[in-house]
Amino acid sequence: MAHAGEEGPAAYVTEALDVLRVERVDHGVRCDEDPALVERLARERVPLTVCPLSNLKLRVVKDLSEHNLGRLLHQGCT
Repeated sequence: MAHAGEEGPAAYVTEALDVLRVERVDHGVRCDEDPALVERLARERVPLTVCPLSNLKLRVVKDLSEHNLGRLLHQGCT
């Protein structure tokens, strides 16, 4: 498990998968900056532990209505 892709870019999620070989990513919401990464997360069934309130407090999103959790679920992320 690694915290990646909340305040940092999608590339941090990729590095957590490839370098650290994590099986779960805490947060990871910025993964949708890289459609191939979202596809990989769904295909490999790598769970994302998403916390919309944390994302709001850290200003990853300006409003909860902008949060991408629904889109990620729709694309097959778990």
